[in-house]
Amino acid sequence: MVLPHLRKREKPNGAKMTILECTIRKKISDSWVGTTPGFHLQVIQNGDLQADLRFGVTYPNYDWASLTKMVLTHTLFMKCVQEGILSIDDPLTKFLPDLTNCGDDVKLRHLLSHTAGLPGTIGFWNLGSQVDDLKERQNIWRKSVLSLPIYISERSSYSEIDFQIIGYVLESVLGNEIGNHWNKLSKEMGIQHTRYHENNIINKSADLFAPTEICPLRNVRIQGQVHHPDIWLTGGVGWLSGLFGPMSDLAIWAKGLRKSYYDISEWVISNEVLHLFSKRVNQDNKGSSSLGYMMPKIGPRSGQKYYLSSGSKLSPLSIGHTGYTGPMFWFDPEKDLIILILANRTFPNAENESWFDYRGLLHDHIVESIQEISSRETRTKESECYHE
Repeated sequence: MVLPHLRKREKPNGAKMTILECTIRKKISDSWVGTTPGFHLQVIQNGDLQADLRFGVTYPNYDWASLTKMVLTHTLFMKCVQEGILSIDDPLTKFLPDLTNCGDDVKLRHLLSHTAGLPGTIGFWNLGSQVDDLKERQNIWRKSVLSLPIYISERSSYSEIDFQIIGYVLESVLGNEIGNHWNKLSKEMGIQHTRYHENNIINKSADLFAPTEICPLRNVRIQGQVHHPDIWLTGGVGWLSGLFGPMSDLAIWAKGLRKSYYDISEWVISNEVLHLFSKRVNQDNKGSSSLGYMMPKIGPRSGQKYYLSSGSKLSPLSIGHTGYTGPMFWFDPEKDLIILILANRTFPNAENESWFDYRGLLHDHIVESIQEISSRETRTKESECYHE
């Protein structure tokens, strides 16, 4: 179903609103207030932009937080598999000789499916903040990560450390200049405005970036510098976080992923490889993920915040990911629907976690709005046929 671009009323910037935009805005209303200072939302269906809405206070650029894992780290890993540089069944010890507590049977697929027994994070601040030299901090961070016990777990439990180790694997085969890898990959994907802020230096006005916290640890209003404390300590350029960019660039990436999924046109990742990485690998009682992407829970909701982000209306085939500061993406191939959100829910206080509980409801509102319009159109057509 392609939604009509009928115009209803004006947006704040003077542009006309589509029927879907009006429906979404009415359904959401002020239900989001208190969860985040604001957010930028885009809905893409059948490859076309159907809704582009801003709620509250929004900004041209956002901290993409863990979407960095998807747009760079995961995409680059898939590209390496596609080119035969890596295999998901390669043993982890093949690439990282400095691992100190890793089972020989642990493969790269276990990191991607979050079944490597690793903790969600390790909290590097107390150790790293005591060290002045950047290189030394980076070395301590690496040793801290690679000394963790790594073993095959039956249960899938989300860990950002999985992606950090994937990053180290990528460095072992491609080199350790993360910024260079991003510059090359972003050019291939057609992304023009999304950047790392190397050494935590902002080359634009900070006012162009959404603030993410009045941070007691760093004793500063974080705006234009990466929110993730471990990535900030290690220079602002990371496999876990660090990219800053606008919604337009995120949409370019998501549309490319969609085209590859349906084999519509060539992208940096082939249809075959993308399907390998977007297939569910664990059933609901042992976690819900593919090889890298989050997937919706199947069956009753269990209250796990990261998986609640999809809501209850997206199909089980959907793939997505969330970010700590508020951004997220979901792609539902059954509905040919992409939902993109950039937000700064951590401002001014990261302890406000109401966004985690709200974002599932937000996705439900969007899908319900689409369904309402579809139902309305069906009734109109039926009425026209009846009166002919």
